[in-house]
Amino acid sequence: MKKLLSALFAMVLATGCATTTQPINEMELLAQALDISPTKNISLWNIPSRGAIADAASISTNGGGAADQLSAVMQQIGQKGAGTLILTSKNPKLPLAHLEGALENLDSVPAELFLIYAGNESNYASIKQTFDAYNIAHGFINLGK
Repeated sequence: MKKLLSALFAMVLATGCATTTQPINEMELLAQALDISPTKNISLWNIPSRGAIADAASISTNGGGAADQLSAVMQQIGQKGAGTLILTSKNPKLPLAHLEGALENLDSVPAELFLIYAGNESNYASIKQTFDAYNIAHGFINLGK
């Protein structure tokens, strides 16, 4: 039991300081996305932060069931023609975990899909590596100050 509590405490410490302090303004994100998106068909995937323990569990399972939903949305956007999806969260570690989980569920990434990561520049490097590894057309909106 002590080991379990120690592991949970370690996860809390590892992710507890990972959230941004600024609220996400969805209308501002959509306006900025219009400037970099190749299409006006833009959707927003805002991954909610549910607290340190829940976020740590989500990260450790690559998004879990939410990643399944994200992969379905990515496929739907690709099937409807050109479309853009913005990935964001108050916890900057969640989008990468969900993206990696979603990509594991896809046979192939729709060529018509353009992804935008909206978050901190320091987290963009990791997400960009994933975008590049899967040859995903992408953009970035810097929410950091």
